[in-house]
Amino acid sequence: AESYTSFNDHGYAAVKLEKGSAIIDTTGSIILSTNFMISDVFDDKLALIINNQNGFEYQLINFKGEICFNEKFDDCHSYLCVKNNLLVLSQNRKYGIIDLDGNILVNFNYTDIKSLDGNYFSVGKENKYSLATIKNNLKPLKKLNKIESTQ
Repeated sequence: AESYTSFNDHGYAAVKLEKGSAIIDTTGSIILSTNFMISDVFDDKLALIINNQNGFEYQLINFKGEICFNEKFDDCHSYLCVKNNLLVLSQNRKYGIIDLDGNILVNFNYTDIKSLDGNYFSVGKENKYSLATIKNNLKPLKKLNKIESTQ
């Protein structure tokens, strides 16, 4: 097996297998094997897979291999999980934010969302950008020129 994600803070990583991929722990034991490509492993219960059966789609699975939430996504900014257990995902090219329990925290109606530090976000709608936080449901705190994340 060839590892293609780093171990997360809980000691899990995704590895590529001859057929499909797997989640392993730090001892190398396989926790879950699947025919899908695992894109990222979050906490100790969820992973992001790429499902190519109906085009290129992301879905979330649990460590039992079950698809979580019936939602399918066309893009994912998974680096947010490291800090706040949040995912910036898109559906039909509109971005929103969910937590790792599948709760939609910010509806999918933004053309762009970039994390600045895991708490503050640059959010875009029709080429107008604002500084926002999750605490205020991404309501603009201040108008901005487009800002890129430093992550």
